[in-house]
Amino acid sequence: MYARDKKRLGDDDGANCFNLFGYISDSKPLYFIYTYLLLLIMKLNPNRQNSIVIKEIMSCLNFSEKDCSTCISKLVTNGMLEQRYVDADDDFAYSITEKGKFVMRNFYNNIQYLYYSCLDTMLPEEMLGVIKNFIAKNNVPVEINDRFFPPFCIITGVSFLNYLKFNNQQVLNDNEIGKKLFKKGITIDVFKLPIQEEENDEEYSINDSINIMLDKVIKNEKYIKQLEEWLRSTK
Repeated sequence: MYARDKKRLGDDDGANCFNLFGYISDSKPLYFIYTYLLLLIMKLNPNRQNSIVIKEIMSCLNFSEKDCSTCISKLVTNGMLEQRYVDADDDFAYSITEKGKFVMRNFYNNIQYLYYSCLDTMLPEEMLGVIKNFIAKNNVPVEINDRFFPPFCIITGVSFLNYLKFNNQQVLNDNEIGKKLFKKGITIDVFKLPIQEEENDEEYSINDSINIMLDKVIKNEKYIKQLEEWLRSTK
């Protein structure tokens, strides 16, 4: 299905996914562009979900029209957004799919998603220094014969999540961005990361995910020691 079709579903609406934090523009990582697009489109009323409005709002966050177009297209072809053509606007409009909600929820609330996406994300040297000793290598010495995946998954995943939260908070605290968004009829808290901190019956929380991995850690004394050493180093 191509331009001017009334409706377009993703070319891959199944299990295929990509790193939600991996978009790079002019050698600069834009960690949140996919997330912000999904959060924004999910919040907008259907009559404001066209590409012109979306790009105008995203420009308040200093994202270019070109980058937004590229990312929207990728979200559509991977089944996270549904595209439709609106005759009245002579423009495409978008709505988030169940897969889009699922992917966004898991990237922020599943410690294994955070671990693996961290390894596939462009990070500054300072952040690389934090995680470099906590990567579960596939090739380990025979005498060790252990990847230490459970504790390393927690350490690297939590470190990466904290890094994302810190960077997002800089955006939320930016008064100039807030003023620009307000003029567009959007409050800045729309772009709060979809981290489910508290447990409930409906949504899987980040704490649920960490606890599942902790169950594996506490069964191994070496894992416990590794995690305890890391916790002491963060105080």
